[in-house]
Amino acid sequence: SVFIANLSCFQKPMRKSFTHGQIHWRNMSNKTSLARDTASYVKDISIYTARGRPKTNLSHHGGLILIFLSIIGISSTSPLFAQSSLRHRKLQDQDEYEKIRTSEQQVLEALFTAAGGNDWANDDNWMVVTAADGAAGNASNGVCSWYGITCTSEGFVEKVELSDNNLRGAVPLHGLIRMPHLKVLKLDGNSLMFRSSSQLSSEDPSENTTTATASINPAVWEGRIFNELYMESMEGDTAAASGGGGGTVTSNLQYIDLSESDALGGTFSNLMEITSTFSSQFIYFPRLSDLYLSGCRLHGDFPNMAQLATFGSTLERCSLDDNGLTGTISTDFGTTMTNLRVFTASGNDLEGNLSAFGELVKIRHLNLRGNSFTGTIPEKLRCEDSTSGATLLEKLDLSRQRGISSAGTTGLTGTLPSFSQCEDLRRLDLSHNQLGGQVSENFLQSVDPLIFESASLSSNLIEGELPGKPLVRFDADAIDLRDNRITSLEIDLICDSSRSGAIAAFGCDAVLCPPGTYARIGRQEEADEPCLPCDIDTQSQYWGSISCGNDQSVGTESAPSTTPLDTPVNTPLYNEGPVIEKDVLLELYDATGGEDWFNKVGWATESTPICEWYGIQCAEDGTVESIDLGGNNLALVDGKTLPTSLFYLPSLKYLILKENTLFKYSNAELEFFKDIGAANLLEALDLSSTGLSGVSGIQGGVTLNEIHLDFNDFAGSTIPNELYSLNRLRILTMDSSNVSGKINGVFNFLKNLQVFSANDNKLDGSLLQGGYLSTLSTLRLRNNSLTGTLPTSLNLFVSLSVLDLSRQKSDESPGLEGPLLEFSQMPNLKRLDLSDNSLSGPIPGFFLAGVDPDMFEYADLAENSLVSSIPVGLKSIFSKVYLQNNKITSVDQICESALKGSNLEFFGCDAILCSPGTYNYLGRSQSYDNPCEQCNISGGAQFFGSTSCEAPKELNPKDAIELIYSSCGGPNWISSTNWMSGNVPVCQWEGIQCSGDGSIVEISLRSNGLKNAFPAREIFQAIPTLTALALEGNDVDFLFESIQDISAELTSLDLTNTNLASFDGIDIFPNLAELYAGNNAITGEFPRDILKLSNLKRLVISFNNLDGLLPDDIGTSLGKVELLVLHHNNFSGALPSSLGKLSSVHYLELQSNAFSGEIPSDLAQLSELWGIDLSDQVSKGGGFTGNLTSFNTMSGLKRLDLSKNKLEGSIPSDFLSTVETSSFEKLDLSSNLLSGKLELPSILSGIPFSSMNFSDNRFSGISADLCGNDCAMVLCAPTTFSPTGRQPSSAEYCEHCPTAVYWGTTTCPGISPTPSPIDPLPESINEKDILKSIYDSCRGEDWFNSENWMSSENICDWYGVTCTPFQDSVQSLVLSDNNLVNEVPTEVFQLPYLETLILDSNGITVDFTSIKYAFKLSSLDLSSTDLFSVEGIENAPNLLTLDISQNDFQKSIPKEIFSLTTLQQLFMGDNDFRTSIPSNIGDLKNLRLLSCPSSMLTGSIPSNIGALIDLVHINLEDNSLTGSLPLDLENLYSLTFVDASDNTLEGQLPSFSAMKNIRRLDLSNNAFSQSIPEDFLSNVNPLFFDYLDLSNNFIVGEVPSILAHFE
Repeated sequence: SVFIANLSCFQKPMRKSFTHGQIHWRNMSNKTSLARDTASYVKDISIYTARGRPKTNLSHHGGLILIFLSIIGISSTSPLFAQSSLRHRKLQDQDEYEKIRTSEQQVLEALFTAAGGNDWANDDNWMVVTAADGAAGNASNGVCSWYGITCTSEGFVEKVELSDNNLRGAVPLHGLIRMPHLKVLKLDGNSLMFRSSSQLSSEDPSENTTTATASINPAVWEGRIFNELYMESMEGDTAAASGGGGGTVTSNLQYIDLSESDALGGTFSNLMEITSTFSSQFIYFPRLSDLYLSGCRLHGDFPNMAQLATFGSTLERCSLDDNGLTGTISTDFGTTMTNLRVFTASGNDLEGNLSAFGELVKIRHLNLRGNSFTGTIPEKLRCEDSTSGATLLEKLDLSRQRGISSAGTTGLTGTLPSFSQCEDLRRLDLSHNQLGGQVSENFLQSVDPLIFESASLSSNLIEGELPGKPLVRFDADAIDLRDNRITSLEIDLICDSSRSGAIAAFGCDAVLCPPGTYARIGRQEEADEPCLPCDIDTQSQYWGSISCGNDQSVGTESAPSTTPLDTPVNTPLYNEGPVIEKDVLLELYDATGGEDWFNKVGWATESTPICEWYGIQCAEDGTVESIDLGGNNLALVDGKTLPTSLFYLPSLKYLILKENTLFKYSNAELEFFKDIGAANLLEALDLSSTGLSGVSGIQGGVTLNEIHLDFNDFAGSTIPNELYSLNRLRILTMDSSNVSGKINGVFNFLKNLQVFSANDNKLDGSLLQGGYLSTLSTLRLRNNSLTGTLPTSLNLFVSLSVLDLSRQKSDESPGLEGPLLEFSQMPNLKRLDLSDNSLSGPIPGFFLAGVDPDMFEYADLAENSLVSSIPVGLKSIFSKVYLQNNKITSVDQICESALKGSNLEFFGCDAILCSPGTYNYLGRSQSYDNPCEQCNISGGAQFFGSTSCEAPKELNPKDAIELIYSSCGGPNWISSTNWMSGNVPVCQWEGIQCSGDGSIVEISLRSNGLKNAFPAREIFQAIPTLTALALEGNDVDFLFESIQDISAELTSLDLTNTNLASFDGIDIFPNLAELYAGNNAITGEFPRDILKLSNLKRLVISFNNLDGLLPDDIGTSLGKVELLVLHHNNFSGALPSSLGKLSSVHYLELQSNAFSGEIPSDLAQLSELWGIDLSDQVSKGGGFTGNLTSFNTMSGLKRLDLSKNKLEGSIPSDFLSTVETSSFEKLDLSSNLLSGKLELPSILSGIPFSSMNFSDNRFSGISADLCGNDCAMVLCAPTTFSPTGRQPSSAEYCEHCPTAVYWGTTTCPGISPTPSPIDPLPESINEKDILKSIYDSCRGEDWFNSENWMSSENICDWYGVTCTPFQDSVQSLVLSDNNLVNEVPTEVFQLPYLETLILDSNGITVDFTSIKYAFKLSSLDLSSTDLFSVEGIENAPNLLTLDISQNDFQKSIPKEIFSLTTLQQLFMGDNDFRTSIPSNIGDLKNLRLLSCPSSMLTGSIPSNIGALIDLVHINLEDNSLTGSLPLDLENLYSLTFVDASDNTLEGQLPSFSAMKNIRRLDLSNNAFSQSIPEDFLSNVNPLFFDYLDLSNNFIVGEVPSILAHFE
């Protein structure tokens, strides 16, 4: 009945047809949903098998087997199924058998199924075979497009590379290694099992029907059945193929990497069996050069020579680290492995002597750290035998040997060798042994100090005087001799003060702490970690002590006692009696089925002392110190629990029970951990893979510093709070333990943590919200569900060596987003993996600037959305940085500057990344075997670094719009009405406008809280009808380079006040008519790409940092421009005459730059000009000179501002003689050098004097025709003055000023003195000292970037400092978001040439006492700091721009602000003012921009705001303002931008009819009532108007017809 039920379940969802007992997929492309549908059915089959039916019976149910084998990837069209009976089918001949055995597609399909292919991180193209590929039997060409598969030119599989790809389960290794052309097999970093036939047969789940299905992973179960059935089908023919006997199969594999794959399932013998044929054949690897099996949980004896011969003498690199290998190494090992260059086997339990390794004639890197070798270091490893290859040694690590010799000594013994002939040695580690003798005078004498890295000799028995000769050749910290028996130093040489570094600062203490003192590292490296005195001198009698303990025991770890503890020891009471350790261990043995353990040597035998029992190590006094029974088949016996008496073992430090079945009962841990507090010496606990589901009670283990809980099941709960009480923890690992939630507690409570690993879990939320760990060296959070941006606090983790945040992206989540951090202050960083996320924006210029290129291993940034180019700074490590499948658009700079001797010499720029239009599986070319290949698919491989030739996924318009929401922080937008609503058409989503046919034509999301990179490429690719895009006021990155190959019809683009940094590539929009990009941070000269926009009509790029000359061809290139706005930049030089070619221009706004020379006469040709503003070129060092132009050909001119220049002479008699005076608005010639009598053509008499300004010139008189006898209303007479240069009103008069020589004077020093410093600024200022005081006061050592600070480099090269061109004086200081804290010293304002000071986004306050000296300071940004007062800032003499937004001002706007009468731009948003706008706001006469959104302003807008006659931009949105808009607001003729939305303003709407320049007006979300005035915006030019928003008010009546003029 089970069988029938399963068959019926298969039929419908799988859409199969049955023909002659075979199964054919109808739709193989639907493999993902297919696998999802079949998961439960596979489980049913497992249950069916596990319920006791003999496995052989399966073969009699052909239909079921065929269904199951189809599920796991064996094609029904394979010759394997040519007949319907699987078990009894015989192949027709030997050739057909060989064809099946080498069927590459079949093996790869089996790999996909057995290893959980549907959950792989990348399964591109797997299981998809097109019709062109032919039948399955001829599919070797078809698999070549599968991810990780590389083929030969003939189409045979050459490489299988699936590292770190989330493979899980059993793998058909025997099939893979038989592929005849396979050279490279990389399956490292996955969760795999490799099972031999004997293991499979011994793990029959039918033998334990109660637990079989519960204890076996379904994916593993599937793989085992596959292997079994595969072998059964072959066993008869295998014998035939080999003649009934054995035989040898030769493999062509050259490279095998199975490291960190969780389990090879046993001993090296098992591995041999896994790689052998099903019955009797033997596989030989005659070409193998690389074998990596680290972390595979191998145990048992080191392979004998017969086993090693399997891998041949060609082996060059072999890694067996972190396994459980035991036994001795035969001397034949060295003589057989004649080509071995690198051999690492650290972290095993190998024993015996080292003589075999001296025979490795080509060895360069030997690492045997953490084994049990004994004896002396052989001559051939000392480089003392000229016949030995050891003279080639570069790295030798023999540290921490724990073996016990026959003499009772621990580790390596004998005299410390000199290694005097080891010329190539770079790194030596012999620490934690029992090497004795003195350091030789010839120690390391042949080593090159320039390449030598370190020698660690700590914790040995080295004695006597330390000679100076070998030490003075190296840095003080290069040779570590702490914790030995050094009695004296050759001080004159070693501690010579002329030596550099720490010795110059700390003397001999920098080498070793003297007797009677100690330090944590045995010497002094930092000022705050000196050598400390011991209470009693005899407690520390040697140089280099690390504690005040008894030095007599240094390095003398004697053999543990072998006397069994059958008698009680002096320990804590257990069950009302003393502990008998043997009884405790026997209790463990009985409770966990000791008779079935894999290794039980010595256990439960009377004759063997407990210290000799397998897995037990004892302390010097014979008490149990370590229990290591990992992977030893411990399994709780029914009715038993894990004995808590273990925690009463008095000397227990290490308890390792991993990979056993110990917690199969619910809440078993509650009982186990309750007594953990009794283990007051317990340091390390490993319960990985034990069935643990909680750790209740573990908080009692307060001495623990290392805990491993990997591969358990915490049932989706959060990281247990109990762990946060263990504040001594240094290492915590919880990989694959099914934990979820946030990780904040780890960083907030575990302050001593050095290693934290929680890969492959369900952790979510943003990273590091509060708290950081300066001690953390390893952080692994791969494959979770973290979101948000990379927090800048990561830069504080200065000890980080390994950071893995990869694979957070999934179908449900974008993973980590936002910009990439610099990681520039992490000198210890070796591995960085951020792959498979949604990081965006460019790669920072200083990315990884602080790493050591030689020690750095890799940075994996693949599978993100990083854009633009690769910084030149990566040139020394470019081969270690992986950037495939991003959106990189250029490698030119790094390619040109990369170091010679790299792959660039052979493969050109392809060695960095394959160029667009080409690809290979690596995304770059590293050998002649893997060149970048041409992609012939249209649109495929569109960026640098593509790994496939697939055409980019085509989004539909709705998908693209949804991408904006997901990429740009949609859930946090200010307004997102209807967004992501499935039942509302996208054309009704807020900000989206469509044409009549439903095509999207406009996206307008102004000031809506967007962030991160805007998906421009996807938008323009999916929405070719888009003509208008407005992102103004959002914190987004927009890169034109990312859309270079897309045809776009955009006509209007607004990127005002975004993060726009470059116009490169903007010519992709040839139809662009409107470009708004003001108020950004764009630098450099005028963008040449803008000149390619020949259809441009409106160009606004004001308030940027553009400089240099305007292009000579600007007028001819932009001939259609009607609005040209370039003000508030740093352009200089003469205006190009081609401006006269702008025949259509209406407004020309070039004010606040540094132009000079004469105003070109060609401007007279601009007959269509309505307004021209060339004012204020003087403030930035420029100024137009020469005589005033008459402008008599510009009949349409309405506004002319030439103020603040250096124009001379008199006003021409035909000046403005053709203008229409009735519509003329403004004339400003103030602050020039005009002279003579003020006379104007009679035609100008119709212009009111209030619209003209002639003040602060050198006029000696005024024509009587202008004013008769009362000319004070035009200009104040000599000896008088007023702030405006004329009589303020009929009730007020010009004041007396005896020093006023000319007409129209605005200041009088005798009456209104200019503030001057009480204490004159010293003539000689040491600017370097001032910068140093900032560094000291603001904790520069903790800054994110402090490059060159406090060094001997010129201060102009210090990070954030820009100097004047000639004096090398500080001109600007920019330290934004750099972790500054405390108060900024007031001396910063004494920098004599300081113009710009930007300290935003830091935790600082500021002392403004000396700001009175900052005569050149014009721009000050203190936003997002801890500022709460600006007392003293009122004395700033020439401040033009001030930003104090996002601070802690409460309950009032600082009154000092209103004394800054020079201010032109004021930003105060996002504060907590809770007050009204003061009436003296009108005192800021020069203000052009006022921004104060979201600041809890109350009350009404004061009428005095009408005094700000130069105001251009006002933003008061999102406050609590009430009342009506003041009528005086309509007098601000210069206003172009007004935003008072989201307040409670009420009453009648003003008409704004006098405001001719207004372009943007937002009064939405208020309480305005009544109807819209008939003359509303009546004088605004529709051509230049951008938008009006009156939504969400109480406005009634009809919309006036005047608004029909607007779009």
